[in-house]
Amino acid sequence: MKASLVRSLTNNLGWKVGSLLFAFLLWLTVVAQPEMTTIQSVPVLYKNIRPDLVLATGAPEIVHVELRGIASALSRGNLSDAELTLDLEGAGAAAPRTFNLSSNELSLPQGVTFVRAMPPQVVVRLTTLKTKPDNQN
Repeated sequence: MKASLVRSLTNNLGWKVGSLLFAFLLWLTVVAQPEMTTIQSVPVLYKNIRPDLVLATGAPEIVHVELRGIASALSRGNLSDAELTLDLEGAGAAAPRTFNLSSNELSLPQGVTFVRAMPPQVVVRLTTLKTKPDNQN
């Protein structure tokens, strides 16, 4: 019994030690990456604008956001698809609409967390789309 236990533990001992060493190095690589913070400019997208309205002059096209994550997650290539989407459903031309920016409006890659936006609020004004009347002869 004791001999079979020793034999099963020492059978392929090199592979077992190598596997443990590889697992330790992989764990060390993942854990050793420091968490970093960066400021990224992200485009602002507007959705659900009524067909008879347009964005007034001064609506922001980009917003600066502070993001946190490991260095590989915060690479330019990984953050290239980040965007801020504001839903203007139900918004009219009568009053401006204020959005408090949060992670709910942001599309971010996995491993990246939202810290804050600069500015923290966006005010959007809509105006009525003016159309030219048809020339009637």
